[in-house]
Amino acid sequence: MLLDKTFYILSPDRQITALEYADLARLFQDFFAYVYAFQLRIKDKSLLEKEIPRLSSLCCEYKIPLIINDFIDLALRFETDGVHVGAGDNTLEQCRYLLPKGKIVGVSCYDDIERAKKNLLADYVSFGCFFESQTKHNPPAKASLATLAKWKNVISEVPCVCIGGINKKNFVQLLRNGANIVAFSDYLWRGESPYEKFAALVETGKYYERSLYG
Repeated sequence: MLLDKTFYILSPDRQITALEYADLARLFQDFFAYVYAFQLRIKDKSLLEKEIPRLSSLCCEYKIPLIINDFIDLALRFETDGVHVGAGDNTLEQCRYLLPKGKIVGVSCYDDIERAKKNLLADYVSFGCFFESQTKHNPPAKASLATLAKWKNVISEVPCVCIGGINKKNFVQLLRNGANIVAFSDYLWRGESPYEKFAALVETGKYYERSLYG
């Protein structure tokens, strides 16, 4: 199925509430086939340490990879499924050296194709922000469909993740233009329940599939 492992869920930069946790459990149960991974994207290290155990347990129950943003030491200590790093974090080479074999390493490449080319041994490279984002104010770069067009010319099997302001109305546009995986954060955690919003993504994605295959 086209949408298998296409949606990457990023946590809010805060503690997940009890209601959100329950919604996430239901989401994983009903839609696990669509979820590439769940990334804990909490910048406060002490809060992140408190959140990892309960999210790790939930992700393990539904076989959803748990990715830690930035803090490779916490990924190592809690034996999570992988880490996502940016320009100011550990390099891909350092991550591969420190992490056990088989762990996921994702690398932020912003709108920099040359940076992506230097990280072809990553499990995925991410580009963004593509749209206005409430999660990340003043992002380091602004990616566009032109970024995806350039990436198509790179001979690589590395999956491309798109991030930044992505929602139900615009994610299909990215898939049509070469994205392999689309990441959602603010869209899921503001307003109505994450479960209902994710269900809407799946329905929109299914409509997109039908348009491709009739």
